[in-house]
Amino acid sequence: MKLSTEIEYRQWTGLLSQGEELFDRYDNGEAFALDQAIALFRDAATMTAEVSDIERSNNYYQLARALTTRFRKSQHNLTDLKEAIKCFRAVLDCLPRRYPEISSYQSDLGEALRTLFQWTGDRKDLDEAIDLTVDAIKNLSLLPSGHPSRWLCLMGHGVVLVIRFEQGGDPADLLNAITYCREALKLVPEDHPDRIKCLGNLGGALVRRFSQTGERSDLDQGIIYTEESLKMRPIGHADRGDSLCKLGTALRKRYDHFGDPVDLDNAILNQREAVKLSVSDPALHYRELSNLSNHLNERNKKDHTCDDQEEAITITRQVLKGLPQGHPDRSMVYNNLSYYLLERFKRTGDEGNLLEAARLCHSALELTPLGHPDRSERLMNLSGIAFHRIIKISSTL
Repeated sequence: MKLSTEIEYRQWTGLLSQGEELFDRYDNGEAFALDQAIALFRDAATMTAEVSDIERSNNYYQLARALTTRFRKSQHNLTDLKEAIKCFRAVLDCLPRRYPEISSYQSDLGEALRTLFQWTGDRKDLDEAIDLTVDAIKNLSLLPSGHPSRWLCLMGHGVVLVIRFEQGGDPADLLNAITYCREALKLVPEDHPDRIKCLGNLGGALVRRFSQTGERSDLDQGIIYTEESLKMRPIGHADRGDSLCKLGTALRKRYDHFGDPVDLDNAILNQREAVKLSVSDPALHYRELSNLSNHLNERNKKDHTCDDQEEAITITRQVLKGLPQGHPDRSMVYNNLSYYLLERFKRTGDEGNLLEAARLCHSALELTPLGHPDRSERLMNLSGIAFHRIIKISSTL
């Protein structure tokens, strides 16, 4: 190796090593280190040092991993995600087709494309994600027994099949998703951290199938798996809020169908904790608050608990105040608050609630275009408000 080439190689490995060290520091709580790690990985990727394809693929992989981490943990900047996808593609371009761990990288690219689809709705990204996860499963035989990618690839394919089911409604997709998630769960060791995701994804798929078939055993088993995943995320775990929210949603579904008030009470308890854990992420926090207000309003309808109704209204006002103009959820929040105020009018007779409910409902309709699936519900809400206004006016004549 020529001296100049050797110097470039040392510079390249130095950048990569520093980037990996900073990424580790980020994992240990030094938030500033992530941007610095990304900058170093980028610098290394642009160098023309003579390195092997395997070494170059590692550089692209480290950059992709850091970018997807920043996408998930910060403001969900799609530029980061799209750059990560380019890097994952570069990884695969560097590797031979029969490389032992190629299934891991195919699955990673599939997951990134699946995430992009969930943000943009471009179907070609979902289709490519499914193709990649199929290819990853075909290449699992190249991996040694017990390798984590054996269950991660199966689980990843199950997840994209669930998403395709949600788009197209083909029951075969959901059935196959459950099969792949079960197979993944069988492979992952009892104490392995990946077991949390396997439990959560299988539980979620079973709850979705209950919504299609009404088979209670699916719902009960889905809740059991989701409870197990929550147990593996004790207080202090970074992702505990996600498990709390999923469990709360499943318990609420069981309450809606079978009416056990204990399920609704437990859904509210889980959701309250999820709200507390989401404070650092405003977008997530408002979603968790909306879920909590919805649960509280449902309990108020059964028990006519004034405190629940007032808390639901207070929370929904907080959400509406926090959402920026143009946010796609504003119409839903307008409608929810309008409905809660109508219910309070029925309890108190205060006409101010009725007038505000009407104004909010009109705002919701202005943001709900013709043909939107929620427009009929909002028109019904407005007609209910109008009916009560007529009754109120008639009573004063």
